[in-house]
Amino acid sequence: MIRQFFLQVIEQKGTEAIGIFSHDGKMLDNWLASGSSDNVLKDLGETFLHIYSVLSRPDMAELKEIQISFDKGMVFARASERFYLLVIQRHNANPNLIRMAANCGIHELENHRKGQRMIRKLPEQSLSKKHFNELDEVEKIMLDHIMR
Repeated sequence: MIRQFFLQVIEQKGTEAIGIFSHDGKMLDNWLASGSSDNVLKDLGETFLHIYSVLSRPDMAELKEIQISFDKGMVFARASERFYLLVIQRHNANPNLIRMAANCGIHELENHRKGQRMIRKLPEQSLSKKHFNELDEVEKIMLDHIMR
């Protein structure tokens, strides 16, 4: 699924990993550059699920896209109605091109028959329905960076 709809993101220089996650935290599909770890992508996916669930509460600002820099690169996350996309990229990647290619890929996925079939199978669980009482320290730091 990622190769079909997000090939432009994969082909961008500096893309390390791409993951598609349902709102219940399950990884639906992923693509990893050689040497990248599946566990890192899963952990970041869970972290962004927590962050999106906090940000989608009525008393918080609603953010659909988040981009955070870290020492070795950047993480781009984009929430959709029933899933969210996570892209890990190195610093030498062009974040605007990655963002544009990811948004185009999401649009294609949502409008393609195969993508619509996959999306219909996902639970209709809104991110705001997730209630995490406590964020761990890493999630608090990431949320602090987002809200600045």
